[in-house]
Amino acid sequence: MKTELQNSSSSDNKNLEHIVANRENFLIYENENLLKAIKVIDENSKRIVFLKDLNSKVVASLSDGDIRRYLLKSNDLSIAVSNIANYNFIYIHENEISTAKQIMFEKRINCLPILNSKKNLTSILFSANFAYFKNIVVKTKKLNVPVVIMAGGEGTRLKPYSNILPKPLIPIGNATITEQIIQNFKNFGCKNFYMIVNHKRNLIKAYFNELKIDYNLKFIEEILPLKTGGGLCLLQNKINKSFFMTNCDVLLDENYEQIYKTHEKQKNIITLICVKKDYTLPYGTIETNEKNVVKNFVEKPKFTFLTNTGFYIISPDFLNLIKQNQAINMTDIIKECIKAKKKIGIIKVKKNSWYDMSQLEDLEKITKFFKK
Repeated sequence: MKTELQNSSSSDNKNLEHIVANRENFLIYENENLLKAIKVIDENSKRIVFLKDLNSKVVASLSDGDIRRYLLKSNDLSIAVSNIANYNFIYIHENEISTAKQIMFEKRINCLPILNSKKNLTSILFSANFAYFKNIVVKTKKLNVPVVIMAGGEGTRLKPYSNILPKPLIPIGNATITEQIIQNFKNFGCKNFYMIVNHKRNLIKAYFNELKIDYNLKFIEEILPLKTGGGLCLLQNKINKSFFMTNCDVLLDENYEQIYKTHEKQKNIITLICVKKDYTLPYGTIETNEKNVVKNFVEKPKFTFLTNTGFYIISPDFLNLIKQNQAINMTDIIKECIKAKKKIGIIKVKKNSWYDMSQLEDLEKITKFFKK
């Protein structure tokens, strides 16, 4: 049974799904094995289960993200779930339900168990509508703009993770990186998604086909690797308005509606989302004249430059610049636009609003951030 939130006068909580009657579908004993947990998660379709002790006291949580991270290291399904569960899980008591949205928002979680004084599970709150980042506080359902996710690469910089899972399915928090990206766009009303796939595409398609989604997702299959730009040729005659394009290893915490309106106002053929980065050279630099006489010495000089985030707003005319079945990078197409004097714009965003997970060390940082 799903009910409205109880003991809450705040309309902020109205989008929360409150599960009461079938909460037993989310509980297993902490000494049961991983295979049991997988079956229960599959049956409840919410991608999480809670562990209880012999007194029915809830002691931990176990998400499908926890399971995927474990399976990257081992395939032993007989292991007790207590070995991989999260015993520092977040919960609230029955008399704290009015604070649910604030807690879920601040902790960046979309599932919150409610326990009684004996730590027995009384109900569970779910939400698919909250941003995963605290800076997004105003959402709109008016931005119905197509979104293209480039998900065809091999993820070579994310090995050994990508040896097993394709990059779009690598877990970040309690969901895959691609689901996190989609959720951010959904928060602003986007509901039509195109995912360009190649490497391990059948595995990617199988994963999303098993999900119960509330948006439209079309897979565009590359037969040959076409790089970040070439794959866009497969969208010719499919999109007739400006659209978002993002790499599948980028999370951007910004106001997408404002970004889109800026692109349309400036009438760019493509708009690049950029971040100002500071880099300090870890060495001292020396300037000399032609006679090798030292003229200046700078200890660890600091450089500032704009970097491309891998997030774009693209006008449909841009697609006509790409030749069919030509393997080409986005950067090379943009260079051609510059030579042809096409109008290219940039939008600068805060550096702490861009999360790049293209490399292993960055992936581990953002994973710890979401887990915390």
